[in-house]
Amino acid sequence: CQRLAPDFEEFYAEHADEGLTSIAAIHDTGVDGINEWITEFGATHTVLADPDRVVYDQYTISRFRPQYIVFDRDMTVIHKDDGPDAGRSAETVVEREL
Repeated sequence: CQRLAPDFEEFYAEHADEGLTSIAAIHDTGVDGINEWITEFGATHTVLADPDRVVYDQYTISRFRPQYIVFDRDMTVIHKDDGPDAGRSAETVVEREL
């Protein structure tokens, strides 16, 4: 996840003005860890601390990381993928939907 954070941020910055909302949910740390993560990676998108795994349990698709889940404007899940190449397939879906 950390290796892909800069790419995630870049994609968000490119499409935020088009209506893209990005949320990174991190389940293995609390608020202090999230603040460090935001600072380290320069995140401008929303980063959610999920130490109780509420989001994780609802949306997880496998044990692989990272996981990308794309919702349309009506908040319907339209794409799920995981693993180190999942960001590319998610970007394709987002660009088609925007």
